[in-house]
Amino acid sequence: MSSFSRLTTTTTMSDNMFLSYPAMAENSLQNAGQSFDSLWASLEDLVHHYQSDEESSTGNSSLECLIDDNLSQQHSPLASPSPPLRQTNPHSVPSSTHYPGHYGFQIAFSPPKKDTKSTTWTYSNSFNKLYVRMATSCPIQFKTASPPPSGTLIRATAIYKEPQHIQHVVTRCPNHASCLQHNESHPAPSHLIRSDHPLAAYVEDPFTNRHSVVIPHQTAQVGSEWTVNLYQFMCLGSCVGGPNRRPMQIVFTLEYEHTVLGRAAVDVRICACPGRDKRVDENSLSSNSTVTKRAQCKRPLNQDTSLMHTKRRKQSKPDSDVFTLTVRGQENYDLLCRLRDSLELAAFLASQPRSNGAMEHTPIAL
Repeated sequence: MSSFSRLTTTTTMSDNMFLSYPAMAENSLQNAGQSFDSLWASLEDLVHHYQSDEESSTGNSSLECLIDDNLSQQHSPLASPSPPLRQTNPHSVPSSTHYPGHYGFQIAFSPPKKDTKSTTWTYSNSFNKLYVRMATSCPIQFKTASPPPSGTLIRATAIYKEPQHIQHVVTRCPNHASCLQHNESHPAPSHLIRSDHPLAAYVEDPFTNRHSVVIPHQTAQVGSEWTVNLYQFMCLGSCVGGPNRRPMQIVFTLEYEHTVLGRAAVDVRICACPGRDKRVDENSLSSNSTVTKRAQCKRPLNQDTSLMHTKRRKQSKPDSDVFTLTVRGQENYDLLCRLRDSLELAAFLASQPRSNGAMEHTPIAL
């Protein structure tokens, strides 16, 4: 075969192979698709057979239940366990700063009818302090400048005022908490503060274990600016195992959906004679202020003032008045006469001008 024939044959074979490549690729894809379709169909038959067996035995598909559980865990907002609802803000050191907030939350105490020694409660403006007898109803007034949202609550919490005790929970002493008096069928015998409101709820914070009483906020009645709620304090401030003479405060917070909208605090002293203790504190305050003012007004004598007084005495005119003195006894009379003569001689010598020479001094014998 000539070289031209061989070249022609080779070229023809190459062209045939180049033209057959697309066809071969298309055939391969068709075969692969058919294999995948047959495999998927067999898989669907297997799953359908498994589902039918499970439905016939249990009435439910385990596979569908598993898929539903996974989807619910991924997309449902209630899938993860939610923490318990907080009744108070979980701070170990609660705040007692006055905060009226956007709604102007305030508390007040109306003066009692008889502010005597035996009164059941009284309030001191000088100390911002409530003096109240144990287990007696004390009216406390509440006011807001604008009405808060519906469902707003008022929480009353007792805390210790001093920094070394503020982290401790205020509770009743074991004696008053366990006795039958004032504890009959009460839901919270260990709580120090109680409310006479019919919807009062007694709460123990799950984080700090602090006790509080919660009542719903109510709007003032027609023609009134304040709403009045009655509270009771169920332990004396001197009880061992309870307050134990530690200064206390009552913190009132206006809350809506666990958010503090306003805050007000008042010192409290639970005692047997509120009127007497109030007078003692106010008298001690007035006496301390008087002593302080006297100490500020008193000027110590310095050297300049003493010299000034001495000069004033020297510049004063000699006294020429004559006085008569009655003396009992001859010896006393003679002694006073010699003393008189000596003083007159000294005054005479002091009034005489001094010469340049030395002056002779004659001693005077008394």
